[in-house]
Amino acid sequence: MSKITIFASVLMGVAAATASAGAMPPSHGPGPHGPMMGCMGMLLPGVELTDSQKKELRALRKGKHDDWRADREKMRGLDSQIEDILLADGSVDRARLATLTDEKRKMTQAAEEARLDDAIRLHDLLTPDQRALARANRAKLDGLESQIQTILHAPKNDASGPDDGRGK
Repeated sequence: MSKITIFASVLMGVAAATASAGAMPPSHGPGPHGPMMGCMGMLLPGVELTDSQKKELRALRKGKHDDWRADREKMRGLDSQIEDILLADGSVDRARLATLTDEKRKMTQAAEEARLDDAIRLHDLLTPDQRALARANRAKLDGLESQIQTILHAPKNDASGPDDGRGK
């Protein structure tokens, strides 16, 4: 059996298990990561929120999207300026490059601090039982991720080994 077939089988099994157990929360809005992005989304798989908690979570998220979009555009502008410096004819303006990279570093640090502040607010929003469920679900997901990585990074069979499903 090829690694891709095994990986697909594992993923289908995980999807079936979580769907049948109701472990994945319903999406609370647009976005690829469910209720919240970043570390906040990783805290919530399988945790059902009360209507009151959902309302508080929405209030926490309100306005974050526009701030995130503006910061992302500013970061892209900094990246563009750095590229312009590095692609320019002549010598590199190291002082300007240092200023831009320092500004980028500060923005990245501020964004990480904001994400952690939001995650702390979410922690405070959850009940002890919800946090225990989130811990248990995270442990299960970590175990599954470990299994997937083991499968994906398993040593390749040599020519005399079993058929890997690819044919010859």
